[in-house]
Amino acid sequence: MSNVHTTHERKDRLYKQELKEKLHSALISKAEINDLCEKLQARELERERQSSHVKSQIKELCEANKWLRSFAKKSKNEIDSLRTRINELETELREADSSFTYINNTLNGEAKKSKQFLLEFQSFFDSNKVIDGQEVRHKTSGGQDTGRRLKEGKNKYHK
Repeated sequence: MSNVHTTHERKDRLYKQELKEKLHSALISKAEINDLCEKLQARELERERQSSHVKSQIKELCEANKWLRSFAKKSKNEIDSLRTRINELETELREADSSFTYINNTLNGEAKKSKQFLLEFQSFFDSNKVIDGQEVRHKTSGGQDTGRRLKEGKNKYHK
């Protein structure tokens, strides 16, 4: 019986040893699993922070986009208004240019007429001067006698 006892004790020792090894292996596995869980939790926490940061950035970008769209719409309206005003001013400028051209042409025509008149007037008086107080009969630019006489010291024409 002692053999049976010894065999039984050996079995018990082997069984205990196996249990210890399995327990030790299970504890090591549990520790590894706990480490992995902590790492996963840390990663998950970091991902949540990143996700929250990304969501915050998306919200800011949406608000900025909304503001930019509003600004772009206002700018487009202002540009359209300025284009309309430019067209109005260009029309006014063309009208003013046309008026100035008309006025300039009219003034040039009047200046030519005035020069012509002055030249004729001057040639009229140059050809009909009073010499030494004598009366001189006035002649037209064609040389015909007008029948008018100029007396010395008077500026009026007499028949």
